[in-house]
Amino acid sequence: MPAIIDGTNGLFLEGTNSTVGQVKLYEDTDNGTNYVELKAPTSIASNVSLTLPDADGTTGQALTTNGSGTLSFTSIVGGAQGFVTQLNGGNVAPTQNADSAALI
Repeated sequence: MPAIIDGTNGLFLEGTNSTVGQVKLYEDTDNGTNYVELKAPTSIASNVSLTLPDADGTTGQALTTNGSGTLSFTSIVGGAQGFVTQLNGGNVAPTQNADSAALI
């Protein structure tokens, strides 16, 4: 897998016909040989550019996107939003009008 360093545009890690581009960040060698790896998917519909935040988040925050590639840390509101939390009736089939499901 070739690595190309371009003084103007940055570092490029190209994939091959059987591997994707990837970055491995290794731990201190005194602690072992484990690493954190970032990998491109095997197929990409269009270019994806992600901009990391300029600071770390706080406890309870998650990394989120604005839909245009800018990442930020966002506080997560309590509760399991979008999950079925209450069922009324014996069945939850769309054709059975007497049954209902509550989403929060």
